[in-house]
Amino acid sequence: MTISQLYRISGLGILIGAVAFVVHVVLRSLTTTGLDPPTFAKQGLRVPINALGAVGAALVLLGLRAMYARIASPTGLLGLVGVVLIAVAWMFFGMFLSLYGRAPVAVVGCQGTLARRRLCIPPCGDGL
Repeated sequence: MTISQLYRISGLGILIGAVAFVVHVVLRSLTTTGLDPPTFAKQGLRVPINALGAVGAALVLLGLRAMYARIASPTGLLGLVGVVLIAVAWMFFGMFLSLYGRAPVAVVGCQGTLARRRLCIPPCGDGL
């Protein structure tokens, strides 16, 4: 495999990952419109939609490495700083928030103080 083929594959990964993440954002917006969080937590589409966002963000992050390798010499330190900032933003908004959305909402059905409802500390929870 030549270097130019690797660059093309990484560019394709960035493109597919970005499209998957945009589809994730649109689907998540459509499924959560007008719903309270406990109702959305009980929907079956919540996990696949958030997994799509996490996979899309991972593809973008993997493609960024080859993109930086291509632009490293002309851009120098400024290019490195820019790519690192983009990667950190994608890790937070793409990976963390998508995976955080996949986590089960433990407050469904919890009663008690606000801290108990957020943490679902027994006896209000079912011993997660």
